[in-house]
Amino acid sequence: MVLISIHEPKLALESCRACAVVWFDAPTYGLLPELATVSTNSLPMQATEIIALNRLRELKEREKEAQSKRKKRKRQIIEDSADGLTR
Repeated sequence: MVLISIHEPKLALESCRACAVVWFDAPTYGLLPELATVSTNSLPMQATEIIALNRLRELKEREKEAQSKRKKRKRQIIEDSADGLTR
């Protein structure tokens, strides 16, 4: 957690760098100037979402490959067992 100090008006806000979030309690919110600008820069959140979706896709592909390998090994064991019985 990071503590951010603002001098006009004097505020101390808590934030999280990892999730790019700033939060404050109701009394602090009441101290904000009426015309305070709101940042709508959602690029960090979009980047996080894109990275997470790519990571999820990679994990699904790895699991699919692992499942395919397990099926091939199982088939090979069955075929080897059948060959052993016919000899």
